[in-house]
Amino acid sequence: MKIDKRFALALTVGLFVASAFSLADAPISSWVGKKVMPARPGQDITVNPHADDQGAAFSFSNYLGPFTVRGEHDDRIRIFDGHREGWTYKSDFVLLRVEPTDALALYKRGLTWYDKKQYDRAIGDYDAAIRLDPRCAAAFNTLALLKARCPDSRYRDGKKAVELARKACELAGWNEPEYMDTLGAAYAEVGDFGAAIQWAKKALTFADYKQDYSERVQEDINGYQRKEASRREQRIVRRAIRYDVGDGELYRKELAGLGIILAVPETDAKGNRHYRFYCDLTHLPAKGKIEDPGALRHTFWEDTNPATVRLLARALRISPPSEFIAFLPPRLEEEMLKMELAFKHVKSEELIKKTVFDVVATPGGYKVIVRSQELRSKARTTPK
Repeated sequence: MKIDKRFALALTVGLFVASAFSLADAPISSWVGKKVMPARPGQDITVNPHADDQGAAFSFSNYLGPFTVRGEHDDRIRIFDGHREGWTYKSDFVLLRVEPTDALALYKRGLTWYDKKQYDRAIGDYDAAIRLDPRCAAAFNTLALLKARCPDSRYRDGKKAVELARKACELAGWNEPEYMDTLGAAYAEVGDFGAAIQWAKKALTFADYKQDYSERVQEDINGYQRKEASRREQRIVRRAIRYDVGDGELYRKELAGLGIILAVPETDAKGNRHYRFYCDLTHLPAKGKIEDPGALRHTFWEDTNPATVRLLARALRISPPSEFIAFLPPRLEEEMLKMELAFKHVKSEELIKKTVFDVVATPGGYKVIVRSQELRSKARTTPK
């Protein structure tokens, strides 16, 4: 039997900018010139070219920020990502530097630190939010989720995760399926898979949650039945590219042909974490240099599979790292968005739940094409 060696590498759209803005004319209370991040990481951000909603709206899909605020009017702000700018609602954002007495802002900023894999900072913000507001169920839940599912084992603590998740459920009156899902993951982390299955199934008794997350939660339940803890990350995934990773050399050629930049996390002798970037995947052996990922505006995926990491490292003629993080060029990202919208003739990317792309070889080089697409339940396609 032939085994399909292709697999999906999840994309999470991340946005990094490095831009400056004069504060000379900004009032003290103004956000103009300051850095902001989305209050709900993973959620698409719809912006408009004008503050009065005139003109065609567009989206920053799943971007993490930070954005620079270039204007402010009533309840709106004009955000800039280093490439595009537009007006959106101020309430959907939180300042990168927040007041230490603002529990909600600290909790929201913690979500973004988690998505940026800065787990120490995420924990610090969650803890601070809980101290300021001991009834903030969302902060208890997200901290529990980190303790149960964090990809970095140094931060996982199953016993603490159970305690935090139960507290979140209690504060929500045992009526919030997301928190029950977290409680299931926490029990799995301590090895109580019976309780993990029970609470995951309980979460699916809520109709809306089942409609949106049944497939994902069922995957967790299947894992619990195999006595496997959940390592699903706390973020929304919308795009995936399928690579032929059974062949390390072909894998490299596909990445190089798409103009992808690879980054490898490293830790120096003092314990400081930095990234080595490989910008040219054509010439071998690949030559990397230390750079700051915060200066890049790209989408990225990660490959943490030990087998495929070894294959790719061998093709690049470098020592195998713990993982590869890949940044897409803006041109490719924009092309993918156009293909997504055209595939099922949808008007907005907010209606798209997930799109899977294939990499194909053409006479002019490698490109991506849409393989499949899943729309959200409320989506409606436009006439062809």
